[in-house]
Amino acid sequence: MIIFLGEKINVGTISLFESEVAHCAKILRKQVGDTIVVHDGSGSVYTCTITSISKKQVLAQINSSETHPRLSTIHLGISLTKNIDRIEWLVSKVTEIGVTHLTFIKTQRSERSKCRMDRIEKIMQSAVKQSLKHWFVEITPTIVPFAEIVKSTASTKYIASYAPEHANLMDAVPSSASILMLIGPEGDFTQEEVNGASQHGFESVNLGSQRLRTETAGLYASTLLRARQDQAK
Repeated sequence: MIIFLGEKINVGTISLFESEVAHCAKILRKQVGDTIVVHDGSGSVYTCTITSISKKQVLAQINSSETHPRLSTIHLGISLTKNIDRIEWLVSKVTEIGVTHLTFIKTQRSERSKCRMDRIEKIMQSAVKQSLKHWFVEITPTIVPFAEIVKSTASTKYIASYAPEHANLMDAVPSSASILMLIGPEGDFTQEEVNGASQHGFESVNLGSQRLRTETAGLYASTLLRARQDQAK
């Protein structure tokens, strides 16, 4: 199924995102009167009829709509990698898996402290389309210092740290909860950071016996958490 992304501008009308206009009108050659399916990224799916096409805008009349509930919360907080391509790959994959919230964090060992958030948003939206998701991932628009994210009030909070004495995430995670999962940089979180997170209610967990790169750890943890939550339904 081909879907488009757009927003409702009044009771009966959808406007496609500007980034979708060329794909709709020039590549797919849609015309006035054609039927299209539009997702708004907030749970609603609209079946529409195109009413007008211009260089920068496609408008469509809403014929019917359906609403989909949001998945249970998985909030991934992860350190940026030096090679931003690895993080961009991760954004696409965790969107497909069903992460609901994403925050990039600044830790003591982080190798990067900035990225193009507009590009991250576009990658997420593309993954939403390709995987037929109904909700956008809520991406924090700024890089958040570690000292701030540990103050989160999430009901269940984990920090991944490679240490044999920590519980394995597979054994620790409950099957139904609102979860915040922190993944550190190459070289892991410092012990000071792990201790600080513990003081704010985080449980330290490991991700198995293998050392994982940052983006691999983020993908592994997100997959496991979503699988456990889906299992609980």
